[in-house]
Amino acid sequence: SRACLGRRFAETEAVVARATIMQRFSLREHGSGGPLSLHEALTIRPANFRLDLQRRNSNGTRPVLGRLG
Repeated sequence: SRACLGRRFAETEAVVARATIMQRFSLREHGSGGPLSLHEALTIRPANFRLDLQRRNSNGTRPVLGRLG
């Protein structure tokens, strides 16, 4: 069978992109955290799903936005 020549490259690039995002940002679900509903089109994906991103410091920690006490 025939295969796309760039498929392996695209898969590797996607892994690198996700790893870079996870290193540079903290991710949290935006919203209620309730059950997801699906949106069906050419692909199946969650409907109305959003993420909040917060940039990490150079040492990998989140910046302190405020202090108590």
